Amino acid sequence: MSSDTDREPAVSKSHMMYLSSEHVEVRHKNEFWRSVALPFFEPSPVEEKEGASLEGSLSVSRVGEIMVGQVRFNNQKISSARCRQMTYPTDYILLHALTSGSLVGEYAGNTVSVKTGDIILRDLMRPGESQVTEGSALIAIIPRRLLLASNLVDQLHGTVLHVEAIETRLLTDFLNSLVKRANMISPAAVISTQNAFIDLLLACLYSVDLPETGTKQHLSATLQDQILKFIDQNVTDQNLSVEMLQKKFGISRARLYRIFKPYGGIAKLIRDRRIKAMYQALLDPRLAGHSIEKLAFEFGFSSDKQFRRAFHAQFGVTPGYIRSQYKENRFPRHIDDMFTYFTKIAEQSSSSR
Repeated sequence: MSSDTDREPAVSKSHMMYLSSEHVEVRHKNEFWRSVALPFFEPSPVEEKEGASLEGSLSVSRVGEIMVGQVRFNNQKISSARCRQMTYPTDYILLHALTSGSLVGEYAGNTVSVKTGDIILRDLMRPGESQVTEGSALIAIIPRRLLLASNLVDQLHGTVLHVEAIETRLLTDFLNSLVKRANMISPAAVISTQNAFIDLLLACLYSVDLPETGTKQHLSATLQDQILKFIDQNVTDQNLSVEMLQKKFGISRARLYRIFKPYGGIAKLIRDRRIKAMYQALLDPRLAGHSIEKLAFEFGFSSDKQFRRAFHAQFGVTPGYIRSQYKENRFPRHIDDMFTYFTKIAEQSSSSR
C-alpha cells in the first residue's frame, strides 16, 4: 500500500469510525473494501475482469443501541448470502437511504428498484442480491428487537420507502442530522433520540403497503404482540403449537391464521421463529457440544431431515456450514464489537503502507 506517510489514516481516532479505500494501493483495494463491507454484505466488481477494483468509504457512529453513518461506493454487485453465513450481527435490520446513485436487486423473491432519495431495508438474516451504481447512502443498523412491537419486522426485507412520500423525506432528514451530530447528543438524550428515530421509521412503514401486510387486520396490536411474545418465550418448548396458542389465548385456529396471514399463517410463523432461534443456537459457544440433531429435537422439530430442509430453505446453507463458519470466524459477533473490528482493519491498512 502507499508509503506516503503524509496521507490521512484510514480511520479517525475520535468517536466516529472512518475507513476509506482512497489511499489504499490498487492491488489491495478489493481485499480492503470486502473486509469493511463483509459484516453487512459481500461486494464484488461489476466488471468481472482483471484489475477491476472496489472503491468505498464508511463512517459510523453510535446512537444508543443503533449505529448510523454514511457509505460511498463505486459500481458494485452486492450479495448478502455470505454475510448471513458469518456470525456478525445477523439479528439486525440494515437501512440504506440513497443520497446518490441507484440500486436494483432481488430480495425475498421480489425485484426492487431504488433511486436517489429512496430508502431500502434489508434483513441481515436473509439473502439478497443487488447491483449499485456509483453513489452514496446514509445507513442505520437497527437491532431487530427494537422493531418487534411493530409486528412488521419479519416483512421488512427488501421494503422500499419512496422519496415521493413526505414520511420518507422526514426520515432521511432525521437520519442525516443524526449522522452529522451524533457526537453532540447528550448522554441523557441518547435513548430518547434513538426512540424518536425508531418511531419515525415505524410511521413510514405504517404509511405504505408492505407485501401481504397485516397492519389493517381487525385485531388489537396488544393481543398480537402478546402472542408473538409468547411464541418467542416458548420457542424451545416442544409442545408449542397452534393448539397451545388456541388454548392459551382462547382463540380459534381460523382467527389465528387470519391474524398472522402476513407471516404465511401461524404454523409457518412458529416454524420460522424456531429456525431463527436455532440459527442463534448454532452460534452459541455454550451449545457447541450439542449435536445438530439434538438441537433440532430440542427446538421442536420432529426429525433432523425436516429441520435441515427447512433451515436450508430459509438461509440457503446447511446448519453444519453455519456452525463451521462460527468456529473459523474472525468477524464481530455483536454490534458492540464493530468498532474493534474496524479498528483492526485500519491498523492493518496503516501497517502495510
